[in-house]
Amino acid sequence: RLYSNEWANTDKALIGDIVTCQNAEIALDIDISAHAGIERIEIKDGLSVLNHIQTEAEARRSGNRIRVQCEGAEYRGRSRRVDWDVALTLDQAPRSTQAVNFWNADCKVVVEGNTVSWGYVTTGGAHAVDIWMEDAFAGTLNFNSNVKDFAIDLAELGTKDMVHDCGGLGKAVRLSRLPDEMLPSKLQTQLSVPLSLDEERCLFARIVFEDGHIAWTSPIYITRTSQ
Repeated sequence: RLYSNEWANTDKALIGDIVTCQNAEIALDIDISAHAGIERIEIKDGLSVLNHIQTEAEARRSGNRIRVQCEGAEYRGRSRRVDWDVALTLDQAPRSTQAVNFWNADCKVVVEGNTVSWGYVTTGGAHAVDIWMEDAFAGTLNFNSNVKDFAIDLAELGTKDMVHDCGGLGKAVRLSRLPDEMLPSKLQTQLSVPLSLDEERCLFARIVFEDGHIAWTSPIYITRTSQ
């Protein structure tokens, strides 16, 4: 391990470390204690996603909460803002709704019968609306907005997110199925990561929380050498 400009032997590495080894694979230990529920985790090597961890998969399969998330920007720099004017139409009236990452108190989610509507912005991040339903597997969800229109059969929405690309810079509408209750805020797991000879890996985690916040770890730089 490289520490204070000197190499030292070690049997483990922490975030921020630069290490070399002769291992064909390493064990990556993940231990998260957070302020809010953990929605998903991406284990990344630079720009590449090595692994996608989704919490509470079984509870999601039977959950009656749908998250509709608007995300991204038009492009980098000025005029990156995307104005979203959204109206969702369902085949049933929602039990309740909750805005996620709405920081303007004047922007509200309005429910009128089977229609849920709102207006808000993104500038590279995301905002979302959670919708609790009596049966989130029945009927159709119609998404109508100034950005994109589409319809989905709710029975086809599983634990894998549905993402509708809207062009721009990561501009998209993401639909997710979530448990009725809030997600756990703690997680411990271990992953195996294979290493190629003389190839530096830049390993880090991107954690998306239920309240819309995102955290990134510092990377571990690791290179497998022949000696």
